[in-house]
Amino acid sequence: MHIYQTKGGRSLVIGRSLSVVLSLGALFLGLVACGPEPEMIELDRLAEGLATAEIHRELPILDLGEPWARKHLGRGWSWDAASADGTSYVWVDGEQAEVDLFLAWGRELEISARCLAFSFPDAPPQQVTFEWDGHALGEATFPGGGFAEFAFKVPSELAGPGLHHLTLSGTYAQKVSEVLSSEDPRSLSFACDWIRLSDGPEPETARGEGDTLWIPSGVEVAYFLEPSSDVTLAWEQLSWRTGSADADPESPTNAVLSVVWQVEGEAAQVTELTELDHRGADHQAAGSVTLPVKADEPTPARLGLRVSTRAGSGGVVLKQPRILMPSGSEPSQAHPSEKPPELAARADVREPSAAPPILIWVVDTLRADRLGLYGHDRPISPHFDALAARSTVFERAVAQSSWTRPTMATLLTGVGPERHGVQGIEDGLSPSFETLAEHFQQSGYATGGFSTNGNFSPDTNLDQGFDRFEYQVVDADRITERMLAWLDELRAKGDSRPPLMVVLTTEPHASFEPAEPFRARFAPGVDDPWLGTNEHIRALGDKKAPATDEVVEQLFQLYDAEIAWNDHAFGALRSSLADRGLDPLIVVVADHGEAFHERGAFGHGWDLHREVLHIPFWIHLPGQQEGTRITRPVQQADLLPTLLDWVTGKRPSDLDGESLADLLARPGGKDDSSIERIDPDRLLVSTMDYEGRKGASLIRGRYKLIVPLSPGFAAGRMLFDLQNDPEERHDLSRERPILTGWLAQLLREYLATQTAVEAEEVELEPETREQLEALGYLG
Repeated sequence: MHIYQTKGGRSLVIGRSLSVVLSLGALFLGLVACGPEPEMIELDRLAEGLATAEIHRELPILDLGEPWARKHLGRGWSWDAASADGTSYVWVDGEQAEVDLFLAWGRELEISARCLAFSFPDAPPQQVTFEWDGHALGEATFPGGGFAEFAFKVPSELAGPGLHHLTLSGTYAQKVSEVLSSEDPRSLSFACDWIRLSDGPEPETARGEGDTLWIPSGVEVAYFLEPSSDVTLAWEQLSWRTGSADADPESPTNAVLSVVWQVEGEAAQVTELTELDHRGADHQAAGSVTLPVKADEPTPARLGLRVSTRAGSGGVVLKQPRILMPSGSEPSQAHPSEKPPELAARADVREPSAAPPILIWVVDTLRADRLGLYGHDRPISPHFDALAARSTVFERAVAQSSWTRPTMATLLTGVGPERHGVQGIEDGLSPSFETLAEHFQQSGYATGGFSTNGNFSPDTNLDQGFDRFEYQVVDADRITERMLAWLDELRAKGDSRPPLMVVLTTEPHASFEPAEPFRARFAPGVDDPWLGTNEHIRALGDKKAPATDEVVEQLFQLYDAEIAWNDHAFGALRSSLADRGLDPLIVVVADHGEAFHERGAFGHGWDLHREVLHIPFWIHLPGQQEGTRITRPVQQADLLPTLLDWVTGKRPSDLDGESLADLLARPGGKDDSSIERIDPDRLLVSTMDYEGRKGASLIRGRYKLIVPLSPGFAAGRMLFDLQNDPEERHDLSRERPILTGWLAQLLREYLATQTAVEAEEVELEPETREQLEALGYLG
């Protein structure tokens, strides 16, 4: 969202991602009378905002197997398939599937579909119920030998304009591997080829050119915002067209422009502007509509501009359409790329601290909830817990992807994966980035990197700036020995530079094969040596091995034992550093977490849910004796600017992360700022583009949105209330569509501003490739 001063003074641009939501809704939209206007500011220019608005078109037929149709498919649909004759279709995995459909105008509707049942020997009949917005339309028996067509009537009182949900529910789903010679892990019920709403032409799409917005018949453009007072939709010209935007403006079209406004929690209200009412001398005159807001605080809202004509063609041209609000009532939120006021208030350069040794201990695959300091009840992390009690602990730290290479690149560069471009298995970091090691090298540090994971290795260009970098396929005890040997070498050479030590340890990454005595202590009942190996976990993911509650519990025990092993190595390293007279600034952080069948998956690199994104993160300052806990959400990109700020006093302005230095070494106790009040506008974005699975998540305040960006990543957008549902179990996207749309628009706007640097294409050394295969990344 942009805010512009419209009368006097220079333009003020706050950024498109502010809080004003335009949504399908209802409102009493009163045409504003002409006369002296109050001082107004432009909150949004709608032609410019079209690129990140939601556009809905009434499609005469939805060809489910085509890639473009995927965004209309909700829960239940599997991947696209095709028959020998080239017919594309989609199977339903489970008993139920959902489809989102848009109607531009209300009328009695006949909806038809072409479907078939999953066929296998002795298959019972597949009865499928069709429901429209929860109202039953009828049942059909799907054949198993081929496609058949079915049709149902939707009465006009149910088929009003706007978005609708069609639900298809079968009577059973059959596990494929049990009835066919197949390793297919799905449970299939039926498949559909297409769903038809009408025989009319497919509408054009909306276009924005300069300050002009063209909305063709059969299309709705929806904008989202978060106003705290009444706003106004205004335009300089409103023109009606037949056929296309370039058609004769004098030809009547019987077109209707419906302005649909809804504030969350209120009923939708619609104002209809018709061509017949507005033709003549003023059919192209400037006009405006008031959009009322009853709430006293910013509340998500949706503005829909929907055009319909009897002929099904033509449309509306709006010149300079914009959203206005009275001066002084504009939102106070900052753009995602801007620093929060409490941090931006400080100068760009602060007084540096004395240059301490720095240890960054990165634990691969460690989820926060398995440590005592985050509430785990097993005594597996005594060294971590003891240090955290004298540190600044970030309770809501978020990984910016769900596997190692992109997250390590983020930790080292201070920018997200959507900017550094390191997303795939063949991607390496571009030398155009200045890494954490390079920054501290220039500040007089001796820099050492030590890794047991091939994703953080010279092969991936993540060794930039390290005086010494060692990558070895060893355990945490062995890699710390190598780091201590490097420190001893520096001392023997008389090198007095403070050391920067970055260590990535792979315990507790699968395979879960903890050393003794940790296995005996924390997984004493796990006797099967195959359980917890990568082969076993891959079999669980492919549904070739049973994922019972007992198996999951045993996997957790092995995982805990691996964490205990890592904790022990960390404690031994701290003792060795103390023996050498070193009291370093210590960072403990994970690259990502791990899934244990919470949503049917095992491992990571699969989705962007809590179990793989909620990570431990704390910072201990030299000599610090008291700890504090911070509830404000933070992300991995914050590490680099925080360390630079604290140690060197520098604050680079070109990073995604923000410095957390002001939050360090505060008086002991818990940060009691509520989740609602801490940085309510800061967007924490995580992205994933790995092995064909692409998605993004956004956390803003108490809410989290997950959006699929490729087929199969997720059934659809998912919204979670992290305050009431920290486990992310209850999807609110259907219950709160306006908030969902608002957060989705913020995410689109954020991603549109991120220009990825092209990653270096790397060729992995055979040893690195072999180790990544052992970790489950390849093969």
